[in-house]
Amino acid sequence: MIYYILDHSSKSSLEERTRSQIVSWLKQHNLAGEFAEAHSPQQMSELALSAAKKDFKTIVAIGNDRSLQATITGCLAVEQDIVVGFIPTQHGSLAADALGLSDWRAAAQNISGRKTRQLKLAQRPHGYFVFEESFETDTEMIPEATITIDGKLRIKTPLNQIIVRHQTNSLTDTDKAFIVEVYAKNSTAEKTLQSSKSVFSGIAQLAKTKLSPANELVVRISADHVALSAGKNHLLTSTGEKIGFPFEISPSGRTIRLIVGKHSPL
Repeated sequence: MIYYILDHSSKSSLEERTRSQIVSWLKQHNLAGEFAEAHSPQQMSELALSAAKKDFKTIVAIGNDRSLQATITGCLAVEQDIVVGFIPTQHGSLAADALGLSDWRAAAQNISGRKTRQLKLAQRPHGYFVFEESFETDTEMIPEATITIDGKLRIKTPLNQIIVRHQTNSLTDTDKAFIVEVYAKNSTAEKTLQSSKSVFSGIAQLAKTKLSPANELVVRISADHVALSAGKNHLLTSTGEKIGFPFEISPSGRTIRLIVGKHSPL
């Protein structure tokens, strides 16, 4: 039997309509199971954990990318062989694109086919993620943060958002675990990319730095390990958790089986 978790944290009328369409479609196509509603990422994780303890073998997140992250984190709290599915309620989902899911109908149809792929997970404080995790400040003050990658490369810049992607992409030819993107929005302070010459020469082609017309510094670097540190401020994760400095993001050594589409780029 399938356990579906509907993320109701978004109050968008479009998403509410999409969620209703998804449930109706699943019931019409004999894919109904047990449905539960969550109103926060934490509730998504709690419901996923509860379903895993009840021996549900397939748990499906219906929502956005952070809904999937929260569901995975809940499932990994128990040592069970669980398959996780994802039905997006928003366009432009990074997870949906990576899994080869063009829209919610394609994603729902894949639930019955149950074609799966074992994927490695990255770890951050209090949880796991696959594809992408973002961190941003929850105050108007922009802290100065130092990001150390593999203990070698240092980026020191005022920032208000960090995005960590757990998949390599066209930016690099490496098989490193992470692509780190640092956004320093509307900052007038000096922006530096620091490293020793020997280290920098080895990764210079992997790092792309630019100052956009909107005065945004974007740094993209491949890395196996990321350590974040700053002053007294903390960051807010995409799942709504407050993470205090310093903290680390690294490969977890764990995997999850995800339902993928026929033409998944993974």
